[in-house]
Amino acid sequence: MAIGVSEAAAAISARIEERAAALRNKDAHALVAMEAPEMVNYALAPPLSTGRADVPGLTGWLDTWDGQVGYEVTRLTVHAGADTGFAYSLDRMYGVQRGKQTSLWFRLTLGFVRVDDQWLIVHEHASVPFAMDGSDLAQLDLQP
Repeated sequence: MAIGVSEAAAAISARIEERAAALRNKDAHALVAMEAPEMVNYALAPPLSTGRADVPGLTGWLDTWDGQVGYEVTRLTVHAGADTGFAYSLDRMYGVQRGKQTSLWFRLTLGFVRVDDQWLIVHEHASVPFAMDGSDLAQLDLQP
């Protein structure tokens, strides 16, 4: 079935909100289900590149948060065709992690492919700027 560009963009936007809700609710199974098997992930955490998340590892990280994970998607832009699309945004993750109040803004780009009328994440790239003054420190205090 053919899908229109605006319909594809709307479906990807809805998928991103589903992803944000799964993060807020610490639902590792739902998060992994949104990823294509061939996914490439350039996450904030090392190493430089990983593949699809594994449920036990993701659950372990989500369990470091006390209660719900605060998660906002802002300045979302989606570009989509019939079977591929990408989106970028400035996202904020916040809450209490390991007993410490945490708030982090970061840049996020997601690439999608449509498989059997379902949009799956095939690429994720999250990043924070770093100081260009020679210290190479991550700039975790920036806000849009």
